[in-house]
Amino acid sequence: MAVAELASVYGTPLYVIDASRVRANFAAIKTAFERHYANTKIYYAVKANSNLALLKLIRSLGGFADVASPGELRAAQLAGFGGNGILATANSLNDAEIASIRESGALFNFDSLAIYEKARRLGRLPELVSFRVNPGIGAGHHEHCVTGSR
Repeated sequence: MAVAELASVYGTPLYVIDASRVRANFAAIKTAFERHYANTKIYYAVKANSNLALLKLIRSLGGFADVASPGELRAAQLAGFGGNGILATANSLNDAEIASIRESGALFNFDSLAIYEKARRLGRLPELVSFRVNPGIGAGHHEHCVTGSR
């Protein structure tokens, strides 16, 4: 169906996702990494697009979900991701959010020792957790917008 026809049938604004393109891109990424890393797992950043049909497609391809908020965690769960199929990467969590992640069985990806210590004090953590490390080497398009630096 042509874009103009889609717009006349469904109205605008209209967001169209080409499932065949998603499948092809996923396969290309997986193949590229598996050449060097046999145990590659692809975690899709739910913040990029939390459309449930898209998330279900990614899950059906063998992908996993990376979430950064309670809403993203819920979207991932609604799409069928569960347990260690979800990686929770958030830099500012309150007690309820930490409890929600822990109860979901998602993996924690801590980016600060303070959040790690807070989560540890609030209860048992899963056997496997990960840490995001800032190497102090940054890059960005402007000096006020640099990722990974001090």
